[in-house]
Amino acid sequence: MPDLRVQRTQRLIQNAFIELVLEVGFQHVTISLLAERAMINRQTFYKHYVDKYDLATQMSDAILQWYDQLGQERIALAKASLTLDEIINRLRPHLAQLLARYRRPMLALRTIHLPQLDLEQALKQRITQVVKTLLGTAPSLLEQTVMESVILGLLDYLLAYQQLPSSQEIQVSLSRLSKLFEASAGEK
Repeated sequence: MPDLRVQRTQRLIQNAFIELVLEVGFQHVTISLLAERAMINRQTFYKHYVDKYDLATQMSDAILQWYDQLGQERIALAKASLTLDEIINRLRPHLAQLLARYRRPMLALRTIHLPQLDLEQALKQRITQVVKTLLGTAPSLLEQTVMESVILGLLDYLLAYQQLPSSQEIQVSLSRLSKLFEASAGEK
């Protein structure tokens, strides 16, 4: 059983990190600032993390694990030949978990764009893998770009508005998007 003191300390450090990244930006976050905000000493920080990059990486890894589970669930639902409405309703608990557990960490981590640490790029790679599995082949660059935009756009919506769109809202939006593409294709 995990030590509750360790979990509490890690939660304090992570919450302080999120607040500071959103306030001053990742590049200005120092271990001293983190320790002060979390009300711990620097040595306590170093008992849990190597540096701020390790902290951000561990937090990103937790989000990516969540996304991997969501992707596997989406693939399983596709194999079950469910309707879009049924798929959406089955994915709702995962998306609610996103809002409850990962909203603020994602808001902070999506502002960090470093070669070794870029949550946005990691999510795009995972989106491409799920799309490849669903299509049974590698998506074209257009399909990849469109799917990344749609999924990351939905993620932006969830993070900004903190609520899940209804199944009807999603159906209407998809129908309207389809009409937009049909109108564009018909004009040429």
